[in-house]
Amino acid sequence: QRYARPAGGVWLAETDGAAVGCVAVRPLADGRAELKRLYVRPAGRGAGVGRALVEVALAAAAGAGHREIVLDT
Repeated sequence: QRYARPAGGVWLAETDGAAVGCVAVRPLADGRAELKRLYVRPAGRGAGVGRALVEVALAAAAGAGHREIVLDT
């Protein structure tokens, strides 16, 4: 439930029907969210997959009302 919508979410990137990357957002307290699990397989690297995943995650976090997003290390 930590990644459940609408406050969070998990997104998968596909190329030609194969998964090439993923990212997740989970809510924290006080209008903050955490970007987690960003990964792009070698087959998707250099093609903008990582950037696209981050942009989707940031837009979803903003749409859910989060004012700040922090990164997982």
